[in-house]
Amino acid sequence: MTEDESKNLTSAPVSLILGTAGHIDHGKTELVGALTGIQTDRLKEEQERGISIDLGFAYLDLPNGQRIGIVDVPGHERFIKTMVAGASGIDVVVFVIAADEGAMPQSIEHLDVCRFLGVKSGILVLTKVDLVDEEELALAQDDASDFVRGTFLSNAPVVMTSSKTGQGVEALRKEIERAVEAMPGRTTAGLFRMPIDRAFTMRGFGTVVTGTVISGERSVGSPVEVYPGKIVSKIRKIETHNVQVDQALAGHRTAINLPRVTKGDIRRGDVLSEPGKLNPSNVFDLHLMLNNSPRSELKSGARVRFHVGTKEALGRMYPIGGGSLVPGFDAFAQIRLEELVAALPNDRFVLRNYSPAQVIGGGSILSSSNRLRFRLGKELVRQLELLRDGSNMDRLAVLVQSVFPDLPDLDHVSIQLGVNAETTRDLVDKLCAQGILLQLSGMPERFLHSSNALDLADRVRDQLTRYHELYPLRTGMQRRALLGRLKQPIFEEILGDILDWMITKKKIASEGTIVRLASHEASLGGDQGIMAKMVTARLEKAGTSPVDMTAIATEVKTKFSDADEKQLREVINYLVQSGAVIRVSTQLLITTEGLKRATKSIIKHLSKNRTMTIADCRDLLTSSRRFVVPLLEFLDGVGITRREGDVRLRGSKGLESIR
Repeated sequence: MTEDESKNLTSAPVSLILGTAGHIDHGKTELVGALTGIQTDRLKEEQERGISIDLGFAYLDLPNGQRIGIVDVPGHERFIKTMVAGASGIDVVVFVIAADEGAMPQSIEHLDVCRFLGVKSGILVLTKVDLVDEEELALAQDDASDFVRGTFLSNAPVVMTSSKTGQGVEALRKEIERAVEAMPGRTTAGLFRMPIDRAFTMRGFGTVVTGTVISGERSVGSPVEVYPGKIVSKIRKIETHNVQVDQALAGHRTAINLPRVTKGDIRRGDVLSEPGKLNPSNVFDLHLMLNNSPRSELKSGARVRFHVGTKEALGRMYPIGGGSLVPGFDAFAQIRLEELVAALPNDRFVLRNYSPAQVIGGGSILSSSNRLRFRLGKELVRQLELLRDGSNMDRLAVLVQSVFPDLPDLDHVSIQLGVNAETTRDLVDKLCAQGILLQLSGMPERFLHSSNALDLADRVRDQLTRYHELYPLRTGMQRRALLGRLKQPIFEEILGDILDWMITKKKIASEGTIVRLASHEASLGGDQGIMAKMVTARLEKAGTSPVDMTAIATEVKTKFSDADEKQLREVINYLVQSGAVIRVSTQLLITTEGLKRATKSIIKHLSKNRTMTIADCRDLLTSSRRFVVPLLEFLDGVGITRREGDVRLRGSKGLESIR
């Protein structure tokens, strides 16, 4: 809809878009008028000068009752930018060549634009046949056939027309019907996206944006967002050719009324979509094809004009994986743009020189990487080959791998693949079953590629190896301490997932909060073994009373005069981690069996007397206040006893809480 587009739409909604293409003054707009009765030159300047400057829009009722939308593009070389914006949404092209002039410079550029945008269906139309005789017309036909040879129009039907006399108009309408019937139409599955080609203010309604919906659907009242500006609104009204409808559907020329949005907030090239779904980028990995023309040669880093959807953005082009940007280039490249652009993998693009602004190439977006690529890298090239040629499963795996350290969820990969959530779920499940993807814990569901998991696991293994080398007597490392040594922020989110994955791979083992390499076994030998026996003997002799580490150190030094505090501490840590010894406090130790005997005596006393004082405990264990107080505080901590004032009561836990 625009305020100038025709009214009284009564037939079925538009599901395909027909576009015109061809050199200036070859009769595109007149042909649309002859077909539809609609004048697409809406601007006063266009009507006065007799040339199209901006995009024009109409619709066509076909003999089979179907109605399709038409985008009429300008043919002047100064408006190639506008032509590309209009051509980005078309399904079938009516390629116009004037019989009295033949193919001209913009004929070549328009054909290139259609080719690079992936247009597959079209009709070749010779216009102004009333201006030539039969011999000239035959020559014009031959020239037109030569012009499109080897392109998607090679086998296209050819129709002779005259907008002035009406010759061939009905024949063209029938050929359009055949072309449309052969097209599969656009699915409404996937993310709603509408590249904006116009924004204007309509009195009584406010801001209206127009464009061709390229995927998905959206209803009146649905929230929407304009990208990359992050302008959030909701759909107040949807119209197609001035007729109000309830839904905006893929393949429709659509106008959408957005409340609380000003016209100045929106530019041609913005994309209307669902809130929070798109991540605009200024760096894209591409499959790039350059024309064979000498003008197509680019230096690495050359400034170019990048067209995707209805957007033109300036940027610099770099080859990936070696090679030069020479005529005929057909490989991978990266575009680094000067502004953010909202685009997705598989979107087609057109490339023009910065100056003079001529069409030199095009292709498809493979990924929005936001990472600067370099010339070398076999793994990168392999990934891009899979993104270009692989199955959806291949592409999904690469997408997850390439965005690391970001962790994509199901919704993200579904949008990037351009398939529905159910299909994505099935692909993810298969990749997880094959061990290619690792599903992470938590919600929303997120995924990690196994190659990235291996890299993270290597970092974990390196830290554990260093730890075991420093502390060979320790069973392992506390998870919290391990996290502190792993400096990468991603570990704060997924360390547990990586450790669980490594355990299933039998790379590490875990006991409670302690982790170790599966191959590591703490063992005592030589002097350390003798020290351990001395420590154990001293603690066993003390029985149910804790022993101060200072006293233990004094005894050990009687045999090992050169033993330092670190050696003894490691031996004691080993005994504690093995479960033979328990730390009652920082300085006090007791054997596990000794503590259990002491605890049994305390529980027995409390079952008879209900309360216990420190003096009672001291007498019961034949110890001193210095050792009894820390012992009772330890038992309070594990829940076996409970302090109430100056006495202890029975706690809720039993002997099983002593480990």
